[in-house]
Amino acid sequence: MSDNPKTINSQDDDQRDAQLNLEINEKQKEVIEKDFIPHFLPTYRIKSLLYPLPIVIVIVFAAILAYLTFFVAGIQIEESYFSEDEFGALGVVLNGAIFTIVAVVSAFVIVF
Repeated sequence: MSDNPKTINSQDDDQRDAQLNLEINEKQKEVIEKDFIPHFLPTYRIKSLLYPLPIVIVIVFAAILAYLTFFVAGIQIEESYFSEDEFGALGVVLNGAIFTIVAVVSAFVIVF
């Protein structure tokens, strides 16, 4: 560490600038009022560290249901909109596109 007073002053100035920028950013944050969020939506707040937890729980639950449906209940229906045997890779792409389109439309219906 140097004993040069200019270096110490510049560090203090940098620290003050950083604190001022932080204060300005905190003032500029958008405040969302409670009335802005629609009341018919089930909303909850979680820490960002726990954000993926509900998603993982739903995926595990869906996998358990799929296993029970396929092996325990014996429901083994393998149907799709376009036959993969007949259309090949194009059938796979078309089935995926239909799934994606339905998901996008559902998301817009849920959000709006």
